This record gives sequence, structure tokens and C-alpha cells, in this order.
Amino acid sequence: MSGRPAIQGLVAYEKMRGAIEARHRVDEAKDIRDKARALEVYARQANDRESEQKVHEIRMRAETKAGKLIKEAKEAGQMCEQSKGRPKKASHEARLSELGISYDQASTWQQMAEVPDELFEKLVTQPGMTSENIAAAARPKAPPIKVDPEALWIWGTLGDLVRRGLLKRSFRDLVKEMPLNMRRDCEKWAPTIRGWLEEPA
Repeated sequence: MSGRPAIQGLVAYEKMRGAIEARHRVDEAKDIRDKARALEVYARQANDRESEQKVHEIRMRAETKAGKLIKEAKEAGQMCEQSKGRPKKASHEARLSELGISYDQASTWQQMAEVPDELFEKLVTQPGMTSENIAAAARPKAPPIKVDPEALWIWGTLGDLVRRGLLKRSFRDLVKEMPLNMRRDCEKWAPTIRGWLEEPA
């Protein structure tokens, strides 16, 4: 299958990249998004990877613009917030539904719109980047959890005792087959360890 029609279509749609920012209505941005999506599918079928990547980028730009417009409309009181799965209470869900925009799409696109411009430009051109990936960049990152290495060792050791089923067996049965010196050590350590484990938090 020839990729020529996709390439010809790409020329027109690269012009739309500049037109996206001029859109002032959600339905206009959605229309560009849908047409870019159709070209993206066609380019993939034509095995035209370059064109596919370009129109994929245009689609994500249009989705981001739609997200900005949805957010602005909500802030202006023209749309109201609504929880997923709840009965329609105002024009927000009904209007988005009329435009063929699902709740999940609207949520993702609004998150995309919150990504700083510099980061968005870096992400949107990366091969394999998805709308969900870009939306995730707007979510706050949880701070890294720092754990004392000694605490990690204890966690792993106690976990091993549980996984091996040793806590289901009698301690004295476990140590009675040990050489005398090893058994005496275990019997000497056991009360100290028990007291340590039972320390109040």
C-alpha cells in the first residue's frame, strides 16, 4: 500500500499545527484531533512511519488544546465538574457527550493541558509517546522513600521466616537438631529477640 495519500494529507495537516492554537471552541479542536487520528491510522496501515509520527504529534497537540478549552469553559462557569459514572446534572457531560468526548478523554486532555510548555514540547515529539504519558507528567511525583538499609534487612529476614513457613513450627523443634553450641546460642538470643519485638512502638 502506497503512503503517498498520507504524505499529501500530512502537508495539509502540518498547516493545522499552527491553526490549532487559533481554535476557540472545544468542537473545533476535537475536529482537528479526529482528522489527525484518521490520518494516523491510515499512515500506520500504509507503513508510513514518518507521516504517522507527525500526525500523531498533531493529534496530541489538538487534544491538549481541547483540554485547555474545556478547563477554561469550566472556570468560566460554562461547564460544570462531574464525577465519572454519576447521573448528568448539568451541561458539562451532556455537551462533551454530544461532541463524542468521553469523561476519561476530557480528564486526560485537561491533564495534558497542565504540563508546562517546555516539557510538553520535549515529550510530544518523542516516538511512542502517548496522551496518557503526557498527562502523567502533570501529576505530582511522590517523593522517594528512604529506608534504613538495616530496616530493609530486617524486613527481608522476617519475610523469609514467613515465606518458609518456619513460624508454623515449634522453635524448640527447629533448634533441637542443631549442634549443642548453636542450640545454646539460639536459646540465649531468643528471649532478647522476643523482648525486642515486643517493645512498644
